[in-house]
Amino acid sequence: MIGLKHKKAQIIAFSTLLFLAVAIAFATLLPTSQLRSMHGNDKFFHFFAFALMALPLLFITRTKVLKVSVVAILYGGAIELIQPIVGRNAEVMDFAADICGVIFAVVVALFLRRVAS
Repeated sequence: MIGLKHKKAQIIAFSTLLFLAVAIAFATLLPTSQLRSMHGNDKFFHFFAFALMALPLLFITRTKVLKVSVVAILYGGAIELIQPIVGRNAEVMDFAADICGVIFAVVVALFLRRVAS
């Protein structure tokens, strides 16, 4: 979509994406007994994490926005499906917040693309 021109910038964006994806997996798949209590709205954290994770992905790939969005959304769905296996609760509203975060990242990326051209 919005391919970065320099190889080094692409590597940084991809590394950021991987770091955030792993951080999200750890934060959402660790048993709640191992996590510190997070103050605030859990749904906001889901929204923010998935928006941050999806944004670099939109910049480093030339595939269509829909494909990129689907991959990020499927990742969120997979996490929700795995959570009961590790003693966590799967919540539809967490998944909805993930989806909203991805959509927000798409809107921001499209806006930046329009501004840059």
